[in-house]
Amino acid sequence: MAGMNAQAQIIENPGFENGFDGWREVDPSGEGISISGIERSGSSSAKATVRPGHRIAQTVKVQPNTRYKIRVYIRGNGRIRVAGASPTVRRNRRSGTEYNATTVRYNSGDSDELVIILEMIGSTGDARFDDVTIECDDRNCPEPEEDPVVTESAEIDFGLDPDLEPWENFNLNVWAIDTPAPRPEDPCRAERTDEDEWDIFRASASSPYLFTHTDGGMRFVSRVDGATTNSSCNSGFPRSELREMLRAGNTSISTTGVNGNNWALGYQPTGTNHGGRNGVLKATLRINQVSTTGEGLHPGRTIIGQIHADNDEPLRLYYRKLPDAEFGCIYAESEIRDGDDVTFNMIGDERCEDNGPSNGVMLNELISYEIINEDEDIRVIVRRGDQDGEIIAQTTIDLEQLNSGYDRADEWMYFKAGVYTQNNTGEAGDSDIATFY
Repeated sequence: MAGMNAQAQIIENPGFENGFDGWREVDPSGEGISISGIERSGSSSAKATVRPGHRIAQTVKVQPNTRYKIRVYIRGNGRIRVAGASPTVRRNRRSGTEYNATTVRYNSGDSDELVIILEMIGSTGDARFDDVTIECDDRNCPEPEEDPVVTESAEIDFGLDPDLEPWENFNLNVWAIDTPAPRPEDPCRAERTDEDEWDIFRASASSPYLFTHTDGGMRFVSRVDGATTNSSCNSGFPRSELREMLRAGNTSISTTGVNGNNWALGYQPTGTNHGGRNGVLKATLRINQVSTTGEGLHPGRTIIGQIHADNDEPLRLYYRKLPDAEFGCIYAESEIRDGDDVTFNMIGDERCEDNGPSNGVMLNELISYEIINEDEDIRVIVRRGDQDGEIIAQTTIDLEQLNSGYDRADEWMYFKAGVYTQNNTGEAGDSDIATFY
């Protein structure tokens, strides 16, 4: 298991909006490097043509013996190289007429500088480069000079009616719900209500686990002693969690498998029967309560959003707060297909010890998150407040770099959101609660 932080470093003129300011041009013929108007964002990009030895480079200040992630968007036959105290790392991209992200991870070694080099590959055509970024991607990432001040979120009117049911305030036509309520025919297994059964849900045993709060928000409740989605007793974890259903009530489509109900990560093979590709999940919520009893890492730990595959989870977003702590931590995990989890620390870490980090998230504080899949990357962004709030943490998971194993035609994905209690050792009645807006 590896832990990772992500903090932005500074690239001067990353989108070439100011020509080559901040960049060094190596252009022996005077004809191989230029500014292009074919951009990914802004109004400019850098262009390299087929001229031996032509390239552009920028030297960036970094922290020694620290891992960094460098990304550039490349259109055409281009390459990024990163050089410094450690061996040079290079990555090619042949992307045709579209810009695609290309990422290199590099350890700075004993130097406080590294060099980013962009150049053409191949013998025909040209390459364009835009939107260059670098992030610290290591436990050694320097802390901010000053801890952010945690303030109460301003009251926001989300236009929700406390007198309506959740499926009346929100469009739940493409969501099912799993709850800790036991199935009558199988008490060891959790009850599920499909996307076309909300009228049934109203009178079901699941209704206490998803309801409208007094402020109109959609409130999820999960008990540590509840039934689970596993078919055997005393195994797995309980949840009150929405499950994405792209089929939107078309029950001729199975809930599982490569079909119109489930989608593909952007780097999976094309030409399949998936219902979509490159998913985005956004949520604004308050975590109202987390469990306070249990053993080991279990107390106070819950998942508030995830990408689920057939059997594994390419992305899980966790919140954890200890019983006597003021602040909670947020971290992400990516599960290698049929393998181990890799942890990406965002605010604190999975232990979230003592009082929690001073820039952490308090119970009942309004936060937002985005989970964005683009090609082989899953990007996670956390904001304080609503979707326009200040970004307080972000990280990018490169599934290809991790050799995660999801780049195959028979894998299929769906989003989940709510509270997925990661505690099955606590006392009966202990619970997790979150309200989504």
